[in-house]
Amino acid sequence: MKTKKTSFSFFIPILFFCFYQIFIIVIFAPQVESAELSANKIITVFGTGSVILDNEAEARVSAINDALISAVSIKVIDILSAEALVLNFEPVNRIILTDINDFIKNYKVLTEIRNYDIYRVAIQTTVSMEKLISRLEQAGIFDANAAANLPKVLILISEKTNFESPAKIKYWWNQSGDDSKTFADSIISKTLSINGFKIIEHKNLIQETEIAELKTADPVLTDLSAINIGTLYNADVVITGNAVIIQKNIENSSKKNIETIINIRALRVATGEKIARASHKFIVENIDFSDKEIPPQTVTDRIRDTFFNSYKKAGLEISSKISYLWNYRQKSQKKYIRVIVEGTGNFANFIKFQKKLEKAKNIREVKISEINTDETVLFVDFNGSLNGLVYAVSLMAFDSFEVSCLKKTDGSIKVQMVNR
Repeated sequence: MKTKKTSFSFFIPILFFCFYQIFIIVIFAPQVESAELSANKIITVFGTGSVILDNEAEARVSAINDALISAVSIKVIDILSAEALVLNFEPVNRIILTDINDFIKNYKVLTEIRNYDIYRVAIQTTVSMEKLISRLEQAGIFDANAAANLPKVLILISEKTNFESPAKIKYWWNQSGDDSKTFADSIISKTLSINGFKIIEHKNLIQETEIAELKTADPVLTDLSAINIGTLYNADVVITGNAVIIQKNIENSSKKNIETIINIRALRVATGEKIARASHKFIVENIDFSDKEIPPQTVTDRIRDTFFNSYKKAGLEISSKISYLWNYRQKSQKKYIRVIVEGTGNFANFIKFQKKLEKAKNIREVKISEINTDETVLFVDFNGSLNGLVYAVSLMAFDSFEVSCLKKTDGSIKVQMVNR
């Protein structure tokens, strides 16, 4: 029976805010991340070998070994945070290459092909996560119990949407008394919770009389304001920033693009130190709100995908960084100092600074952890105090730029490079 269809465009503003309840069910459903790490993992990967002197048999063995190494490497990435991998890259590779056969329970070659002097295989293999985790723990690279030591986190993220006119900005510390969660708050809270973080529910404490003094009309908090609210709520870390979900008209078309941008940073409440940040952008293009042939649920799903992908990626990224800084850095035998270098847009100048830093007295190792548009984060193994590293940097001189230390906090310093 043919049913009468109603234009979906009329209901877009209403549906966008109302499908939140359905969406909560989706993000709170059991997810892959919650599976136990110790389970064996079946994975399909490719491998490549070179055919030398027409020795196809040797090339095949080389391709299979390459695939097995890739399989274990992929599982290592699932276990370790990006920061832990950066600082332990050499021992991690040594473990994989030396003990590869211990981690492979079985494998089978699915298909194979020779293309001139290249031999390619696709294999399916079972990786023993228990043995892999045990070996990383023995090396002091991974701590399976680290989640128990993770900090209490308060989320302070505002969210702006233009699906209604005028555009709406939502944030729970506003003066209107609306303390409900934003989409960003819900998704990032859930992502961090899955990874072992303790999330402070602000609704539980919203009746505190002191909160009135910290309420602000400004949806984008300064670091100081965020830390003040975090202190009131007894948080170890606050994650603050803003998210924007906007629809953009396409010229000469009834279609629209939906764009989500999120920029967040994590602050250690006790010291005010910025310990992590994440930025993500996601676009779904050419959504036709006026097409009566497209089921409303299809459009709703595509809208949801825009912010779900951005928010979840931001949550996973910042979760990984906080987890490492909270656990592994403190337990590392090497006491790395985190050096945040501003003004690295001129990459040639940054390379000069990095090389001179590596040669400075008492510097044992310098590793790049993160590269952003105009800021780079280094981990420096320095045989001395934080003040000693600040002094060492202050002595550096360059022809084309100047270097100055702007700030130092517990375990990190901020350096600025300025062209002459």
